[in-house]
Amino acid sequence: MSDKTPAGAARIVKTKRVQYAITANDVSSGFTSIDVVWDSPFLDLNYTADQNVEVIAPADPSVYSVLGFTRDVNKVTVVIANDGAAGDVVVIHAHAEHD
Repeated sequence: MSDKTPAGAARIVKTKRVQYAITANDVSSGFTSIDVVWDSPFLDLNYTADQNVEVIAPADPSVYSVLGFTRDVNKVTVVIANDGAAGDVVVIHAHAEHD
């Protein structure tokens, strides 16, 4: 199977969720970098990705947001802003589709 999508063929789509507990260091820096590793790598970087951050109650969702991300064939690294507390739990939801 190839990630090179021929015309008219179904696109390669990957989704992944990663749960993460915020640490005291994350809070003091004001941001957190979280790796979301694909179950199998893309063959190249020709894919479009988007991510969201879910905040698990009782944490306050208004203090967490996605700042940006970097792509690799094996993963995306998502950077989130946080003004939360150590011990808060967030879940990164990532979706990617080969172009």
